[in-house]
Amino acid sequence: MVDTSPSGLVLGKDGSLYGSADVSGSGNQCGNVFQLSPAAGRWKETVLFQKFFVYNGCQPDAGVVLGEDGALYGMTVLGGTISKSECNGNGCGTVFKLTRPISSGASWTQTVLFDFDAETGWEPFGGLAIGPGAELYGTTFFGGTAGAGTVFQLQPPDRPGGAWTHTVLYNFTYANGDGAEPDAAVVIGPNGALYGVTQNGGVDGLGTVFELKPPASPGAAWSETIIHSFSGGSDGAEPEAGLTAVEGPDGRFALYGTTYFGGTGPCAATGAPAGCGTVFVLTASSADATWSETVLHSFTNADGAKPNGPLLLEPGTQLYGTTLLGGSGACNSYLGQGCGTVFKLTR
Repeated sequence: MVDTSPSGLVLGKDGSLYGSADVSGSGNQCGNVFQLSPAAGRWKETVLFQKFFVYNGCQPDAGVVLGEDGALYGMTVLGGTISKSECNGNGCGTVFKLTRPISSGASWTQTVLFDFDAETGWEPFGGLAIGPGAELYGTTFFGGTAGAGTVFQLQPPDRPGGAWTHTVLYNFTYANGDGAEPDAAVVIGPNGALYGVTQNGGVDGLGTVFELKPPASPGAAWSETIIHSFSGGSDGAEPEAGLTAVEGPDGRFALYGTTYFGGTGPCAATGAPAGCGTVFVLTASSADATWSETVLHSFTNADGAKPNGPLLLEPGTQLYGTTLLGGSGACNSYLGQGCGTVFKLTR
């Protein structure tokens, strides 16, 4: 079996890695969810679920997250039971749950928790985040009241077998410097605030970092603040990967991330901003302080180009990540760019 386009991995308590692939080697073009287990010096793959079809979701693009209940939660970019006339006729996407089997060797069970439509959002490219109450948070690239994407919450049911409750927490608008088209997961910060990126929108139309604060009273609206708008110059442009959030011992809260374009590197632009991409950090001295961006690295093509995944932080010392292109490989020679890199930044 050969799966293609695998997404990010999550580490389970048993030492296994869990992930998803857009297309399954079984011939199912809608993908699968798999487990990699360490065994006798090598890793063994087990396909946990591959019965994705249009009606129950297609293409689990952003991987899965592991709940305290041992279940796996994820989203599909396409599919669902909503009318195919919506969302370019491909279905608007789903949120799903995979429940572990009771007995060894039995199959995992899939449950569709929510079907998106054009109003609630569609094409949820980003992954999910799990809150302290087992609630799920995510984004959709399109849809919502302005068609520019949404941030949503799914609350678990009060009783077993009940329906999950979907709430749109924010509709992006493009207007007045607002962000648009988020395609990465949000992270949960202090006091339950959500932080994320939009690929487009902002003052210069080249993406933003946003903060969503929960309301002071139940049922009131969440409040959004754009804490950085990318300019396409040295500070970067069009962030595609999710943020990594860290609260230091001094109480300072920091957000680490990457931009797909921009920076001072020499990558040529063809209908897109120039630059090979950046690694950046946003810091604030307190929850209400003005945020400031520092570019930690501008890629040069030789060391990578177009960073496309979230960063892994080794506290206080090093950052690890990946780039889609660049490096010394022979791929994409027509662009003058290599096959991609795995990189480390040291403080």
